[in-house]
Amino acid sequence: MAVLNSTLLCSDLDRTILPNGNAQESSRARPVFRLLVERADIHLAYVSGRDRGLIRQAIAEYDLPLPDYAIGDVGTTIYEISGGSWKPWEKWFEEIAKDWKGLGQRDLAQFSRDCDGLRLQEPEKQGRFKLSYYAD
Repeated sequence: MAVLNSTLLCSDLDRTILPNGNAQESSRARPVFRLLVERADIHLAYVSGRDRGLIRQAIAEYDLPLPDYAIGDVGTTIYEISGGSWKPWEKWFEEIAKDWKGLGQRDLAQFSRDCDGLRLQEPEKQGRFKLSYYAD
């Protein structure tokens, strides 16, 4: 019986695979990365603060390999990607829901209503279990 060995390679996007800020991107970084993740024993996961739409946009814009998994929204969403379909892990949502103790975003927003300098970010930057603010 053959035993299959595999490796899960997890990488951030910004300033890791993607150029971001003033630093020059290495001309060989993405081609070498692509060769690595083409190996059959490598399973790729992108880990990002970005939401699914922004992760997909980065993949398209920078011609990145499609991952097997994506962890997005600062860890509040996990997707399994197969055949171009992004399937959210409902079990992860169930796990996070325990910590929210039945509260919703509006309930949690009440805790910070008296904090000067905090402003809720746009609705598209919020998530099922993510409440994001701008701060002065």
